Amino acid sequence: MSPAQLAVGYVLHKQPGFIPLVGARTVTQLEDAWGALDKTLSAADVEKLEAIARISGDRYAPEQMKALDSEQRV
Repeated sequence: MSPAQLAVGYVLHKQPGFIPLVGARTVTQLEDAWGALDKTLSAADVEKLEAIARISGDRYAPEQMKALDSEQRV
């Protein structure tokens, strides 16, 4: 499983209704990312990934968050 397939597979596992947008620049990259559709991640796989790479906090620094209308908190 390539890094692109892992990323797409993770998103699909967490939110099956999401449509991941892939920033492929070549047909080869796009085909690689599409490969995630044939390789599903198990709950155990996702657990291991989340233990390794914990994601937390805001996407941007507080100063930048103030300037982003689309990400302001209500």
